[in-house]
Amino acid sequence: MVRFLTLLAVAGALLATSSAAGAAAPAGFSAPRTVGANLEVTGAVAASAAAGQGAAVAFADDSGGVWAARVRADGSTGSPLPAASGQVVARDVQVAVTDRGEIVVVWAALLDHRGRSAVRYAVAAPGRSFSGTRTLAAVGSYAAATPRVAALRGGTVAVIFRDTSRAGSTGVLRYARRAPHGAFGPARSLGHDGVGPAIAASPGGGALLAWGRGPLTRRALEVGSAARGATLPGAARSVAGRIRRFTLSAAPDGTAWVAWTRGVAGGATGFARRTRAGNTAAVGPVRSLGTVAYGVPHVALDASGRVLVAWNARGPGAQPNVGLATAQGTGAALGAPAVFDAGGFSQTSPIPALVRGTPLVLFTRQIPTTTGAPAEAAAANPATGEATVLGPAGGIGAPALAQPGAGIVVAWAALGGGAAASTLP
Repeated sequence: MVRFLTLLAVAGALLATSSAAGAAAPAGFSAPRTVGANLEVTGAVAASAAAGQGAAVAFADDSGGVWAARVRADGSTGSPLPAASGQVVARDVQVAVTDRGEIVVVWAALLDHRGRSAVRYAVAAPGRSFSGTRTLAAVGSYAAATPRVAALRGGTVAVIFRDTSRAGSTGVLRYARRAPHGAFGPARSLGHDGVGPAIAASPGGGALLAWGRGPLTRRALEVGSAARGATLPGAARSVAGRIRRFTLSAAPDGTAWVAWTRGVAGGATGFARRTRAGNTAAVGPVRSLGTVAYGVPHVALDASGRVLVAWNARGPGAQPNVGLATAQGTGAALGAPAVFDAGGFSQTSPIPALVRGTPLVLFTRQIPTTTGAPAEAAAANPATGEATVLGPAGGIGAPALAQPGAGIVVAWAALGGGAAASTLP
């Protein structure tokens, strides 16, 4: 408690929102603003948005603290709000902004040096700070928990995570829901284990879920859905086999896409497939994306049925620059992949976005210089490869993306500490 109060006392001086040094505003994007300057970000920065409610970014620091800040439509950011402090480690920070304006942050924490681990959360009402840190569930390992969160219709929030606390068991997936202005209900077991769980909102207030199931050499990608108000999802269906890693993306009309890799880093092949938010089999053919140098493909969807997939197609290796690839389509169809030069070298997954129908690819890269290889966040037109620098970065972690309306919010670990955010109205 003393440490928490001390942290609050210095927050005004240490964490004042400031412009990112040396970052001129690119055409269309706002100048990046940094929240939590001088706090070293550990892991990834998370971002979320709700139409009409703005956006939020969140991250963990190297002293076990968790922070979040609101991002306004004009690109300005609110003060960094402490969600938790004093933990040994905080990781896998996730954030959701509900359609009622609440910010819900969820993460996995190592609570003490005896190994106690938990999935924890904090909630900030509209215009207010976080009301305190709560424990959703104790888990066997904070590193294996990998919680994922989604804001559903009507202010409800749902979480899926992995619990490895049962003796003699590899683990079990758990699902929990939180009604507006309340606490999370019991974290109920799905009855089986699964790795890399993912969750997205589906029409009608339900949730779409996915996970990898089975040993690595024959792991299946399973997709299921939970109806509005249901305490557990229904029976899941396998939509792909022999996967290694995957991502899940959902569209407002109830369709969704999964993308995955097979093989090992450096020799992996990427695939993508359209599916549905209901407990039905996949409805689109499996599309081969070609070589994935590292990371995993990501998919962007919009309300008009447009699809954009992005991935790393060529690592630096003997080449001075990374080659990023995209494939565009409509409905269940994808066109041929096209590769463009990212202009630097990097080890992160590019994140696609469709902004009023225009495709963009967001990524971090390192540009070699005579004194080092500074990192920067960039946005590229995949058709031409022309990139716009958003601002300097504190690492090469993939940027986070939120779409509060017609525009986007891009966030990443800032140079010098904290999280930087830039908006495209």
